[in-house]
Amino acid sequence: MKWHLLLSLSLLTVVLCTGCGDADDHDHEDHEELSAEEEACTHAQDSPTTVAASAGLAGLDADVSQRHTLYEVTLQETETGSGDYRGYLSYEAAEHADYLIFTSTEVELRVLDTNDVAQDVSVEAVDGCAELAQSHRVSLEAQSYVIELGPSDASTLSLIIEPEAHDHDHD
Repeated sequence: MKWHLLLSLSLLTVVLCTGCGDADDHDHEDHEELSAEEEACTHAQDSPTTVAASAGLAGLDADVSQRHTLYEVTLQETETGSGDYRGYLSYEAAEHADYLIFTSTEVELRVLDTNDVAQDVSVEAVDGCAELAQSHRVSLEAQSYVIELGPSDASTLSLIIEPEAHDHDHD
C-alpha cells in the first residue's frame, strides 16, 4: 500500500514540475517585441475558429472578441446568385485603444458603435505575410461594436483583431 502512495506522489511531482521548460515551441521574450502586424501574421498560422457572420443587425450572434484568435468568417450572399457577400460580427473592445482588424482579402469594413455611429477607419496593405491583405485601424472605447464586412466577392475571409499595444497575455 505504501508503494502506491509513493508512486502516486512521484507522478504528481513530475506532472507539477514540467511547466513550459526548454521544450516550449515559442519564445515569450521575443514575442513581447512583436508589432501588431507581426503578431497577426504569427496568429495567421494558427488553426482558425469558424464563424458565420450574421446577415443583418437583427439576431447578431457572431462574436469575434477573443484576443489573439484567427477567425475564418463565412459571409452571407446579399441576394441568391448575386456573388456579393456581406456579414455582421459582434466585437467587445476590452480597453480604450487603437485596434487593427486584419483581413485576408481586400474588403470594405465599417465599425459601428452601440448608437450605430460609424467609427473612423483607415486601411493599409499588409506586407508582413501572404496570409493577410489589409489592416483596418480604428480607435475604440471599451464597449460593444458591430463590424460590418462587405460587399465582397469572397464568401469567406480570415480575420484577426489586435490592439495596437497590449500586454501580450495570451488567453
